[in-house]
Amino acid sequence: MTTRTRINTDTTDLRRFLFYPRKSVVSAFIRALVVLVATSAFADEALLTKAFVIKFRKVDEVASVVNGLLSEKGAVTMQPRLQTLVVQDYEKNIRQIEMAISAFDVPPPAVEISVKLVRATKNPDVGPIADEIKNMAKLGEVLKYNQYALLDSGLIQCQEGESTVLSLAKEYQLSFLPDVIQEGNGIIRLKNFQLQKRKKDADGKDVFVPLISVTLNLRNEETLVLGASRFEDSNQALMVVLNGKVKK
Repeated sequence: MTTRTRINTDTTDLRRFLFYPRKSVVSAFIRALVVLVATSAFADEALLTKAFVIKFRKVDEVASVVNGLLSEKGAVTMQPRLQTLVVQDYEKNIRQIEMAISAFDVPPPAVEISVKLVRATKNPDVGPIADEIKNMAKLGEVLKYNQYALLDSGLIQCQEGESTVLSLAKEYQLSFLPDVIQEGNGIIRLKNFQLQKRKKDADGKDVFVPLISVTLNLRNEETLVLGASRFEDSNQALMVVLNGKVKK
C-alpha cells in the first residue's frame, strides 16, 4: 500500500511573512538603518587641522581650555616657542574652539596703583596736614598719632602679571606683582608686596632691608593703609597708603 503525503501548496502564509513582517522586525530594521547612516555620515566627515596663534595668554593655559572641547578624535599640539596651538578635529568642534580661544585670549587687565609714603608723629604741636593725606586724621585717632608728613608719592600703571618696582624718598623701594580677581568691581591682589629701606652693610655697600613683606588684596578704588615700621624714636612711624583701580 502506497502512502501519499499531501503538500500544502498554499503560499499565502509565506507571502504574508515576506511582505508583511512583524512590527518588532520592522522597528529593529529601522533602528539598525539609522545607526548605519549616522555612522557612515560621521565617518565621511573629515578631520580638519587649524593653527591658532596665542597673543596674550600662556599656551598651556589655552590648551587646557581647548582640551575640554575636543571630540574623541580631536587632538591639540602645543608649540610654545611660536606661541601657537595646532588643533585637529571635526569642523563643528573647530568652530567652537575658535570662539572659546577668542573669548579667553584677551589682553590682561591694566591696574593703576597710587602710593603714598607717610611719616606719622606724636607731636603736641599739631601743624597743617597736606591735602593728600587729610583722610589719615581719622586713622590717627586709633593709632594715637596726630601729625602726618608726606615723604613721597607715586602712581604706578601696569598690567596683570607685570613685576613692578618703585623708588620712594631716595632710600625706600616698593615692589609687587599685580593680579586681578574678577569679583564684582574687581579685587587687585598684590603678590610679593615688599617695602624695603636702603642701608649700608658692614662693607659700606648699599643693601635693602625689608620693612613689609606680604600679599595684599586691594579692593577696586578703595584705600588701604599699612603700618610699615616704627622709627628709633617711638613717637614716629612709617606708613604706606595704597589706592588701586582696575582700568577697563
